Amino acid sequence: MNNQTYNIIQTLPQAKFDIIGDIHGEYDTLMQLMHHLGYDEDGNHNENRYLIFIGDLCDRGLDSPSVLKQVMRLVHSRKAFAILGNHEINLLMNDVKDGSGWFFKEQYEQDVSKYGYFSRVDKKDKASIVSFLQTLPLALVGDGLRVIHACWDSRYINLLLDKNISSIIETCLFYDKKLSEEILTLPWYEQYLKDKILYQEYGHDPDYAMPLLKGIQEYDFFNNQFNPIRILTSGYEKKIDTPFFVGGRWRFTTRVRWWDDYSESSHVIFGHYWRLMNKDNDLFTEKPLEWMGKIKNTFCNDYSIGALWRDRKRGVKQQNSEYHLAALKWPEKKLVLDTGEIYLTG
Repeated sequence: MNNQTYNIIQTLPQAKFDIIGDIHGEYDTLMQLMHHLGYDEDGNHNENRYLIFIGDLCDRGLDSPSVLKQVMRLVHSRKAFAILGNHEINLLMNDVKDGSGWFFKEQYEQDVSKYGYFSRVDKKDKASIVSFLQTLPLALVGDGLRVIHACWDSRYINLLLDKNISSIIETCLFYDKKLSEEILTLPWYEQYLKDKILYQEYGHDPDYAMPLLKGIQEYDFFNNQFNPIRILTSGYEKKIDTPFFVGGRWRFTTRVRWWDDYSESSHVIFGHYWRLMNKDNDLFTEKPLEWMGKIKNTFCNDYSIGALWRDRKRGVKQQNSEYHLAALKWPEKKLVLDTGEIYLTG
């Protein structure tokens, strides 16, 4: 990790932005939202605004390849900026997860049975997608503005900056190797090996009466805290008493409201956490349009478009869905939905 060729943070120009939340492969919805925001297909805007994509471009939706091609085109033409989310990290690390069957053939049949038919990537496009994602930073910073996928923690940002890393993949491999060495010395490791056998058989079965596997829980918690890239793209987690099934697997840790401890002056816009416009969410005590944190300067802009497949399976038309793609206009702090509705946040 000597010659720095990868930028953890990219600096934004002095401009106005439309910050688009997690897209999760919903290409038509993205183009619809861009239209409502006043952009043409090439990313041109008559007020010279710029788009920002907050990560999780792919997985679960109808057309992840087209979303990535569009974002690549806009970033390359300097009409937009983008950062990595945890789903892009999974792709870069060849970590096959629920919803990634558009890219990984071994996941395709399972995903089709759950999400319905979706576009798959052409083999010839795989290399260009991977190459593009490797160029994306983990964060964007501007005048009084920070954009991150899941969690802003200056300690971990600075830790990665100090490492002077050469690539995102190399850094993830470094932490994975270090993790595999560290866990051998920990008191729960033997229990983890025992629990892993049961988890490999039933960990992806929603109908199994999953007990609390302490070994798996300790591993998941340690893994979350160990890798700074995981913190920034997936957020903090804590141990729980009762397992729950989400995202295609049983889980023994749950997300933490990191923004309650954020007190720095710059505003932080992030995604990842699946907010809803018309319903309460266990993670959010705030109203759907409310800014969050100690000094009310953080905002989650993920309005759960990644769950749109549920309404498709139920035959609910998108205009009647509770799941939306949204853009936060900065510095105006207005929220624009894929339906064209505009709200003032506060």
